[in-house]
Amino acid sequence: MIRGEIIVRRYCEAFIEFTEHTIGLERCVEQIKALKNIIAHNPEFMELLLSPAITQAEKFRFIDEVLKDNFSQEISFFLKLVVEKGRTMFLTGMLDYIRVNYSHGEAVEAVLKSANLLDIETIKEIQKKVQIKLGKKMYFYLELDPSLLAGVEVAVGNTVIDGSLKRRMEDLRHELKMTKIS
Repeated sequence: MIRGEIIVRRYCEAFIEFTEHTIGLERCVEQIKALKNIIAHNPEFMELLLSPAITQAEKFRFIDEVLKDNFSQEISFFLKLVVEKGRTMFLTGMLDYIRVNYSHGEAVEAVLKSANLLDIETIKEIQKKVQIKLGKKMYFYLELDPSLLAGVEVAVGNTVIDGSLKRRMEDLRHELKMTKIS
């Protein structure tokens, strides 16, 4: 796991644990989705939070002003903590992590990519195996991706299980490059 993923996971899991005892998981996720929507439609929001020319106190006042009417104090606190600790560059990843991992309560969203159409039984079998492997209930979203050539790829949050022919060919190419010929 790379450093950014570790930071995202730690902040998010701690925040979720905190909000489960205050505003509740459902309200937290609802507000995180709304915050993500604001950021997606207003790029200047992130520019302001990332700007070294704007003081932390000014950023906090901005957060309070933007979030005061439609967001809980917990969301405001989380956003200020991320800014204070210099983790703003990970904010969109944090919002995505919470949205993906907690949108369905205990179930998570997963994207199943395939080069070809799959029958329902195959999808159910893949879903069952991935749920067992990751220990989570999942909602699958299907996506056709001809670049995979064959096989499937499953993305669950920051975890990708790649069983595609494309990936196998890339692995083989890498092995061949690393092999020394005597």
